[in-house]
Amino acid sequence: MFRRTIIGMALLAVAMSSQVMAQEGKKKQSKRGQRIQAITQLKGKLAEIDLTEEQSKKVEEIIAKHKEALTATAAKRRELVNADANKKMAEARKAAQAEGKKGKDLQAAVMAASGLSEEDQKKLAEISQETQKVAAVMKQEVAKILSEEQREKTGLQMKKGRKKKKK
Repeated sequence: MFRRTIIGMALLAVAMSSQVMAQEGKKKQSKRGQRIQAITQLKGKLAEIDLTEEQSKKVEEIIAKHKEALTATAAKRRELVNADANKKMAEARKAAQAEGKKGKDLQAAVMAASGLSEEDQKKLAEISQETQKVAAVMKQEVAKILSEEQREKTGLQMKKGRKKKKK
């Protein structure tokens, strides 16, 4: 009888621990999905330099301001591209880069491997452009609060306006 009780308790402990571990795995996965590449890259660049307290506050405000738009575009992309297509695209990108493809050739190879319809590929391109625009604006705003030396270290240069040619 005592033996059955111990075995029962051991089985219960194993069952509960596996359930807890499964829940922890879900938490880690959800945090990973919430990372936004543009913000992660920007923070990585800014980690290379010493920001003043005031600059740090302003950077966090700028990131918070743009995070919603970047999260929205990331959600649109996730709706369009499932995990399987993402994996195929990543593998195709690595293979194409190994072949020395760049730019439009690289992008064409990735899109061909995605398995997405032509219409979905166009939607994905639009989403990517939208993400790039938001990220560029965010980087520009951050660059404005950095010193020239800090901009050089991070590679965040301020873009100069284009002069329109007079006809």
